[in-house]
Amino acid sequence: MSAIPKHKLTIEQYIEFDKNNEGRWEYFAGDVFDMAGGSINHNRISRNLVARLEQKLEGRSCEVFTEGMRLKVPKA
Repeated sequence: MSAIPKHKLTIEQYIEFDKNNEGRWEYFAGDVFDMAGGSINHNRISRNLVARLEQKLEGRSCEVFTEGMRLKVPKA
């Protein structure tokens, strides 16, 4: 596992950092945060939430994802 960079990164630098380091990372406005693994209870809650959301969204064009998806959210 590598140390979290102390300086701000561009999105391109973050992508390269993420490719070359184990663990889970979050990037926000140039800062990188180490993400801890979830507990058993956290995973139970996530599983139950996804199951309920899938039921409610059945037949719609929406999708439900658990953790692990990388998203780029454009500025509002």
